[in-house]
Amino acid sequence: MAEPGQWQHAWAKQALTGDAVRQLQEKGFCHLPGAFDADLASACLEECRKLDDASATTVTTNRCNRGSRSAWLDLSSEDSAALHQLPKLTELSRMLAGLPWELQNSGFEDLRVHPATMLAVYPEQAASYALHKDSYAPADNDPATGATRRLTVLAYFNEAREGDGGQLRVHEAAKDKPDPRKFEALEPKAWAPGL
Repeated sequence: MAEPGQWQHAWAKQALTGDAVRQLQEKGFCHLPGAFDADLASACLEECRKLDDASATTVTTNRCNRGSRSAWLDLSSEDSAALHQLPKLTELSRMLAGLPWELQNSGFEDLRVHPATMLAVYPEQAASYALHKDSYAPADNDPATGATRRLTVLAYFNEAREGDGGQLRVHEAAKDKPDPRKFEALEPKAWAPGL
């Protein structure tokens, strides 16, 4: 885990507006449609496709997202071949890694940055995504670091199409589990219309 200050990024300061910080404080999540431009989203999507086409992803058997394929992009080593082969995913990963620092500067608890990005591909008709929580903190401490997940950042690269599904549902809590009846659906948008 790394100190968030070493991941400062000008984009994060601009993307994390006062409204987004308030939404995060009040609702426990915030939605930043249009946070990065369409060209970057398209380039990241193309790099994900190339990674998947090269069989560099692993099929996930986890019940939460069965059938998806994923790979990890390790940002901790500048010598990593993947960083050079996936320049746009690396660029976006570094942008997103700047968010914890900006949150800390907005009065949130201290956060540490896991210097890796999970890249996931959800093949049509072959993958499913089940209701789950990303963190059951503090019960899910990483045995190696003692860290628990406090912040999940998702970035969608594809344009949403009616009937595809894929909406992110942010559920209210029912004790320590998500309540399947109470949620807010967020359209998976890489960018806002008109950008």
